[in-house]
Parts: sequence; structure tokens; C-alpha cells
Amino acid sequence: MKHITVNGKTLDYEIVYTNKKGLSITVKENIVLVTAPFDISDKMIVSQIRNQFLNLYYKIHPEAQNKTVHYKGNKYNVILKKGKKDFVNVIDDNIIITAVKDELRYYQVVLRRFYKKTIEEELVNLMYEAQNDFKEVVFPKIKILYMTTYFGRYFKNDNLIKISSMLGKYDPIFVKVILYHELCHTLEMKHNTHFFELLELKYPGAVKLDNILKYDHYNDYL
Repeated sequence: MKHITVNGKTLDYEIVYTNKKGLSITVKENIVLVTAPFDISDKMIVSQIRNQFLNLYYKIHPEAQNKTVHYKGNKYNVILKKGKKDFVNVIDDNIIITAVKDELRYYQVVLRRFYKKTIEEELVNLMYEAQNDFKEVVFPKIKILYMTTYFGRYFKNDNLIKISSMLGKYDPIFVKVILYHELCHTLEMKHNTHFFELLELKYPGAVKLDNILKYDHYNDYL
């Protein structure tokens, strides 16, 4: 049995090595079970657990989490209601999530759809400016989907940018930061000096904001 502690919270985990490719992390009987190929390093396994630490911790200790979520950088109390259709209302200090299925996972899906719609609206407002600032490139396609490991990624072969719907939790300014970050990858794939100079040129102040986003992770109920 191994242990990992983050901010005073501890998880016990076990590693099962197999010949299968890919790494899987699940919770079983209050233990984090990691299924990993033989050639993966312990450092990589620990890194992956850290990336999912809070989700894993609250699966084992659901009582430890406050029922709050973030939207556009602000914290709200969560109210869950069963209804005839799925929708989200933001009223005062509350986010009211109504869902056709009275299941925690389904409420989470409804909220993620709400975040996705928020990002879509932000991108519509940013698109003209972004296309004007990156006239020298073939403007990539953009997809918004649920991602927890990255806020954004650029796929050169497809000329495609994927943006995480989880950005809906954060101040809308970060949507532009991530969009411009990924657009800069159309000109420079590596995170080298030239890349960050380019990002700062295209969006002054973006490098500082980019760094803030790396470490500002919310401890949300859903």
C-alpha cells in the first residue's frame, strides 16, 4: 500500500501492473486502484493521481466537500432539483440545477453542458478579434468538450483546437487566454522562449494570466 498527501488530505493507492497499454485510475473499497503498463514510471503514476486528486478524494470522502461550484470565477451554492427538462439557473448566490434524472452524475452532466454553452458564447464574442490578430495563419477549427487534464490543446495535423468546457468555472478572461495560447501553437508548437514572446505580443499580459490558471484549481462539488 502506498500513500500520497496533498494539502493535508491523504489517499491510499495500490498499483497493478499489466501488459495492456494505457493507465487506469479507479476507486475500489476506499482505495485508489491504479492499473498501469510495466514500462510506466512511478513518477508518472504519482503525477496522474495528483491531477485527479480531489475527484478521487471526494469519491472516498463525499462528506468532506462543501456543496458549492464556480461559474465565471464566482462561487455559488448548489441546489439540485428533479424536473421535466434539464436546465441551469443562476439566482443570487445559488446555481439551481434541474435535471430529468435525480442522479449526482447526471446533475454533473447538466452543469457541464451549461459550462459548454457559456464557453461557446464567449468564443462568439472573441472570434472576430482573434481572427484579426492571427491573420497569418489558417484559422483552426474549434471544439469545446469536457476535459480535465487540459484547458486547451492544439492538434497540428487536424488544425484543430480543443477547449475544455471546464473553463466555464473561471473568469471569462481566461477563455481568451486559452484561445490565444492555442492559436500561438499554430505558429510555434513548443513552449519555448519564442512561444511565450509570441503569446505576450498577441495578447499583452496573457503569460501572467496563463500561469495563474495553472495553479488556480477550484475545489467544487460537481
